Amino acid sequence: MNIEVEKKRFGELLMTVDLVDWRTAVYLPVDIARWSTEIEALIANPDFFDEYDLDDNPEYMTSIGYKEILLSDDIAGVFKNAKSRFDVVDEDVMFKAFLFYYENDAYIPD
Repeated sequence: MNIEVEKKRFGELLMTVDLVDWRTAVYLPVDIARWSTEIEALIANPDFFDEYDLDDNPEYMTSIGYKEILLSDDIAGVFKNAKSRFDVVDEDVMFKAFLFYYENDAYIPD
């Protein structure tokens, strides 16, 4: 397997997601309790993986304890929404906005 996987601190990714290829997906550890701005996020194009498990996660990512969370383009939408709603958007604000979106499939309400 010759898949290009980029590694980035999750907080940094959240703040620069508009620079990430929209065709990629973001992968985080399976254990949500480990999620923070300090964890290592993996970024890869999901179309480049050949084998998927029963949960439609690339087998390679499953084997290292990661799962596909969202497409980069979806996280960019969360970032744009947060920038339009809050005076200051830092990593903590973005992380909260991301978690809300992930858990509710919606932007943070007014």
